[in-house]
Amino acid sequence: MALLDQVTKKLAVDRQRIYLIGLSMGGYGTWSLGLTHPDKFAAIAPICGGGDILPILLPDPKKRAALKALPVWVFHGAEGSSNNSRRCHETCCGT
Repeated sequence: MALLDQVTKKLAVDRQRIYLIGLSMGGYGTWSLGLTHPDKFAAIAPICGGGDILPILLPDPKKRAALKALPVWVFHGAEGSSNNSRRCHETCCGT
C-alpha cells in the first residue's frame, strides 16, 4: 500500500478511479487488498482467485460501509480446478 500511496502523491492520479485486478494468485491478492483497504479502490476484479471470507463475515466496523459499497466483478472459468472455483464461489457468496 505504501507504493500505491507514493505513486498517487507523486503522479496525477484520480483516486476515484483506482481499480485492483489480479489473475490466479493475484486474484487472491486482489481479494486480500480489496477487503483490507476497500476505501482505496473504485472496484476490484479478482480473476480465478478466492479469498479469506473472514474479512467479509467479520469486517472492521469502520470499514463496513466501504466494504458494502465496493464494486466487485469476479471471473472464473468452468475449466478451472474445482477447488479454486469453489473457493472463489465461497468468497463471493459466503457458501
